[in-house]
Amino acid sequence: MANFNTHFLVGTIVTGMGATICYATGLCGLSLSLGLWATGVMGSLMPDIDSDNSFVLGLFFNVIAFVLMALSMFWLSAQLSIIELWLALGFIYGVVRFPLMYSFQKFSRHRGVFHSILAAVLFGLLQVQLCYWGLGVSAENAWLLGLFMSAGYLIHLILDECYSVDLLNVKIKRSFGTALKLFSVQYLGRSAVMAVAVVVLFLATPPIATSWSTMNSAAYSSLFEWRLNSATMQGLVQRLFSSIQN
Repeated sequence: MANFNTHFLVGTIVTGMGATICYATGLCGLSLSLGLWATGVMGSLMPDIDSDNSFVLGLFFNVIAFVLMALSMFWLSAQLSIIELWLALGFIYGVVRFPLMYSFQKFSRHRGVFHSILAAVLFGLLQVQLCYWGLGVSAENAWLLGLFMSAGYLIHLILDECYSVDLLNVKIKRSFGTALKLFSVQYLGRSAVMAVAVVVLFLATPPIATSWSTMNSAAYSSLFEWRLNSATMQGLVQRLFSSIQN
């Protein structure tokens, strides 16, 4: 399978190109395009959270802890004293970073349920929920961020499958088929739990039809405008050459 540096490099390049296209077509502004890029890169590393010795595992739970701590500061700062607030934040970090992460390590298996297309959908929907309901991002932007999370996740799975094929010796490694799969047959119970979570999250997301039509109209209008400007420039260049020849 591909190592951390390969996942990071390919994820950065591919999602960066996608974010650039979104910015060029008018789907988002510069700040959001950078957010899309960062989200895509994060998604390209996420499948390795099921590895007990993974750097991504600790990073993932640190991010969760700090997000919960930031939200808690917003909710509790007016109700608690400084000392009480510090104790509450320390408690939140300790719970997330140790017992919660330990429970996750016991639940997960490398190349198990988290190396699947179902998991890519799950993390994309989690991103939509976090951005829309937690951070107050618009529905269109929340869906864009969710799509980039899932896209980055799929990039990771595809890379792992590519590394399962030995082109020099023309053979397929034993790990082939363990990354890019719809769900884990080996862990059907956990896959079922994940599928239920996907359905619940999807039902709670902002309307996808309205968001999709809004994004499409923005992209088409920007593309038409670009084509119109290109045609105008081409006409000006032709007229300039004609005047020079005359």
